Amino acid sequence: MDDLGHYIAGLVDGEGCFSLCRENRDGNRFTLRPKFIINLKNDEEILLKIRDFIGCGSIYLCNRSMFRLEIRKLDDLQNKVVPFFEKYPLRAKKKYDFEYWKKIVIDKNLWERTSDEKTQEIWDNWLRFRKEGV
Repeated sequence: MDDLGHYIAGLVDGEGCFSLCRENRDGNRFTLRPKFIINLKNDEEILLKIRDFIGCGSIYLCNRSMFRLEIRKLDDLQNKVVPFFEKYPLRAKKKYDFEYWKKIVIDKNLWERTSDEKTQEIWDNWLRFRKEGV
């Protein structure tokens, strides 16, 4: 089974995405939603294996040939996705995306109650990281 874990990590190095989205709560306030995504063309079967191996996620058909595995439940991200990539580390530059994203995901204070200013600061820092890679 370790072979599959290492295969998944390699696939994610090329095709995965550690994302942070901003969603409006009302007109002036927003919340952050972390996600882990893998998009593959014509290969739903491997996404099913990945979902089963990690133990969470949903698979969507994006168009006629593009499938997406998406994990967005915070509990799954904290307790399944993060530990998976700690056990099967990424080896390419995507590891830096994961490490930065992980700091946000595991910050329990952020998800319990965060001021609008702190949420904005985290969002701004995320955008800067995505642009500059630091």
